[in-house]
Amino acid sequence: DVNEELVKAAANGDPQKCEEILKHPEANVNGVFASHTALQAASQNGHVEVVKILLRHNADVEIEDKDGDRAVHHTAFGDEPSVMELLARSGADLNARNKRRQTPLHIAVNKGHMGVVKTLLELGCHPSLQDCEGDTPLHDAISKKRDDMLTLLLDHNADITLTNNNGFNALHHAALRGNPSAMRTLLAKLPRPWIVDEKKDDGYTALHLAALNNHVEVAELLIHQGHANMDLQNVNLQTPLHLAVERQHAQIVRHLVREGCNLNIPDKDGDTPLHEALRHHTLSQLRHLQDMQDVAKVGGRSSSATAAAAGTAASTGNLELLMGLGSQGADKKSSASIACFLVSNGAELYIKNKKGQAPLDL
Repeated sequence: DVNEELVKAAANGDPQKCEEILKHPEANVNGVFASHTALQAASQNGHVEVVKILLRHNADVEIEDKDGDRAVHHTAFGDEPSVMELLARSGADLNARNKRRQTPLHIAVNKGHMGVVKTLLELGCHPSLQDCEGDTPLHDAISKKRDDMLTLLLDHNADITLTNNNGFNALHHAALRGNPSAMRTLLAKLPRPWIVDEKKDDGYTALHLAALNNHVEVAELLIHQGHANMDLQNVNLQTPLHLAVERQHAQIVRHLVREGCNLNIPDKDGDTPLHEALRHHTLSQLRHLQDMQDVAKVGGRSSSATAAAAGTAASTGNLELLMGLGSQGADKKSSASIACFLVSNGAELYIKNKKGQAPLDL
């Protein structure tokens, strides 16, 4: 079959054979064998001379294979920047989508083909189209931990704010993945500072996601480099501190508190982070926390003095408390030490939740 011969000669990079076959009256430059055209086969394998011959014979650059991939997609798969330039000069659509709605740029980023990524962006392809998952090439570069591609995409004005089908923009995605170097790059190139506090549909910011998943370095970057608002609440009115306390992520708790987050914001049930920390303790185990604050109250001091007094007591009482909890296992220990830490930094012991319980009533 003459078409089979043409596709095979193109795949093998044999320009003479291709020229010969194309003189044959039955030869079709767009003929298909094994579901590919000669141009698709030559493009993926980087056979520049063959591609030139096929284009001279008016090969159709926009024919799709069974996956919806065109010659430009095959070129991206094969990592062939020079073929991409030839196809672009012949009018190929650099933003063509396959059946998964991927552009050649998506494919090049996912395959780690930097040469093609560079070439496509220089040729003016769209940097932020979304595939069937709603992911942009930025999302893919973050997933693949390719900071070089991330930087290049941002330099070509890729849109940080576009969200995928799960509602994650690029910052959310980097926070979810726990990718500090990507986060550093994104924060350095934020077009508008408020993007750092953008919420998903469920009210989660990037900082909520970092706190929930214990991505310590990402959380620190969001706070220091991104100046993220630490007191924003999700749909359940939880702050990042609520989530970190609930999951017993002590390093993140420490960081949020040291950086001055509000310790006493109630969630939808009226629970503060201290309610959350004390949820798993019996009253007697933590009674002395209350004693500390009562001692301070008797002195008739203001609440900040109360907190300071409770602080000294809590930090000194911390060890004793932990010793007493040794038999309860590590989980109780860590939430107890988190509770002490919160109190020593001014968390209120007497705020009641919607059930009328103060933290020590739990």
